[in-house]
Amino acid sequence: MRRIGIGLAAGIGALSVAMMAYGQDAPVAVNGASFTLDGFGGGDEHGSAAGGGASVTLPLGRLGLQVDGIAGYAANEKDYWGGAAQIYLRDPASHLIGVAASGFSVDGTSQYSVSAIGEYYIDKVTLEGVLGYQWGDIARGPVARAGFSYYAADDFRFGIGVGYGEDKDVAADAELEYLALPQTGLALYASGAFDNAGALGLVGLRLYLGGGDGATSLLARHRQGGRPNFLLAAPAITGARLIGRTAGALNAGTALGDMPAVVAPAARGMAGEAMPGLLGDIFATDQDQAPLGGLLGGILPAGSTGTPVDSLPVVGDLVGSLVEILSPETLRVGDLPTGAGALAGVPLAGDLLGLLPAEGVPVLLGSLKPQQLLTGLAPNLLGGLTDPAVLSGLFDNLTGGTLGNLLGGILGDVPMPSLLP
Repeated sequence: MRRIGIGLAAGIGALSVAMMAYGQDAPVAVNGASFTLDGFGGGDEHGSAAGGGASVTLPLGRLGLQVDGIAGYAANEKDYWGGAAQIYLRDPASHLIGVAASGFSVDGTSQYSVSAIGEYYIDKVTLEGVLGYQWGDIARGPVARAGFSYYAADDFRFGIGVGYGEDKDVAADAELEYLALPQTGLALYASGAFDNAGALGLVGLRLYLGGGDGATSLLARHRQGGRPNFLLAAPAITGARLIGRTAGALNAGTALGDMPAVVAPAARGMAGEAMPGLLGDIFATDQDQAPLGGLLGGILPAGSTGTPVDSLPVVGDLVGSLVEILSPETLRVGDLPTGAGALAGVPLAGDLLGLLPAEGVPVLLGSLKPQQLLTGLAPNLLGGLTDPAVLSGLFDNLTGGTLGNLLGGILGDVPMPSLLP
């Protein structure tokens, strides 16, 4: 990691000059110390992937300093780890400029990068840029990414990006993030990265902790607190997607960029399938290859978005199904295309379902008004599921109400255990 330190030191020097040009009245880049924790899982054409990440962001006068970490496994079995450091100047009302250095290792194969980073803020839109240089065992050359983020609501973000990196590949990425519980900082997200070799799909939980007063919305946290984990924010050129491709090449013994092909034993598990094992059985869209009947391909309607999101394992199918359900051309549930295991194919039950109007689904989703869904229904539901008072009431009702009386009649005077204080 000494190479990363050298590159970061040079960047800090350049930022120091920029900070002097800013003057003493420059805005504070970070409004308080904060932490971000990530947990994610998914897969690509090489197999399943899972891991976790952590970021620590600290205010350093007019500068913000962030240290990122990531670890997990890819291509079913290859362990990896990596880290990054970001330092930047930021005016929360207009822009950010800084430098980042990163590196990762997959089974002894390492790759590094040093980049300039920038953001420009236009109301609910953020324009993003990365321009740098990478080197290591996989490739040596320039890396770049141009991105766009739009906050449909203060707690809901949609981002896309186009990058250029490893082995002169043009790649793209996309992410949806929803801050479900603003007060506690719990967010849900789904992301994907695409290139000419395949695609990576991830879903996960993100927990935001700390930060200054007022930075409770997703938009405020992104512009007043820490930045996204660098190894997850630019997955196709420096992070998670390149890690997955490296793990897959090591498993198969094939060449990747400057990494030569080697003779390797067959990989364990089911490399080459995006979601192996039980998850593959549940979410497979091919009914003949799904012992559990292909839950996703059978019950949910088949559909597509006509975008690169369709190639994401599981995520693409879910989003495509939602687009099909909400299509104005869908008048009845019976009009929706389904797989061989769909409920619509069951005698009588399918006939009854076919009579149901499809517009009932958009009504349940807030009459196609995302603000109602994002700020009302979902937070209240999640909040209720995590409220100790609600859980205690449910438990009291189960043990002392109808179910309690039923169990009392069966068990006699055996006391029920108390799970909550």
